Amino acid sequence: MLSFSQSFLYKIALIFVAVYLIYLLVFKSTGRNKIFYLLLITLLTFLIKLPYFFLGELNPDESEWITIVKIWNVDFNPYISSDPQTSGIIALIPLYLFDKLIPLNYSTIRILGTFFDLLTIYLTYQILLQHLKQNKNLLFIVLFVLYCMLNVNIEADFIAYNTEHLCILVFTTLVYILNKIGILFKPEAREERKRPPMSLLFIAGLLIGSSLFFALYHSIFLKTKIIKI
Repeated sequence: MLSFSQSFLYKIALIFVAVYLIYLLVFKSTGRNKIFYLLLITLLTFLIKLPYFFLGELNPDESEWITIVKIWNVDFNPYISSDPQTSGIIALIPLYLFDKLIPLNYSTIRILGTFFDLLTIYLTYQILLQHLKQNKNLLFIVLFVLYCMLNVNIEADFIAYNTEHLCILVFTTLVYILNKIGILFKPEAREERKRPPMSLLFIAGLLIGSSLFFALYHSIFLKTKIIKI
């Protein structure tokens, strides 16, 4: 395990390169090289977090979620066969599905969390790009701050996987969809008789309606005794 100073210097060096790539993405990118810059930022992000993928338990919640997923593999009966004390049921289902492809452990769960963070940054970039095309300096500052918030901290609770990774991604996805819908409601879009696709409205409603269950620790049905077991 890297010492505190080694870990900090290692991350700062790579983050400096990543921030430079973000600068190029904002100020120098074109349609052809934008994907290339995004791929490089993705690679650097995984390199920044690489030393922490091989550590043991950093947060008791990680062990709890891994254990719940293993229980679900035997008896998929949420709230009955297991009780997610620190998260909502929907926030754990992606872990369960991911485990079907790649066995869930401390390494793979953190890789998944890093992937969620990268998607959050990418969607935030797309949202801001619609509103800050004429103010690239502000666009760069926001992306720089967001990237550092998700990658600089070396405290265990920030390195470990948290269901907040997924919650923030879902919220950002909702804002992205609502932003798309809002653009289609602008006067120029109405003049062209454009209407938001029903699929976007459906996904937005689904995310809003299910948001409660991302953090609902206990089944509302069990607590209110609406159903009997």
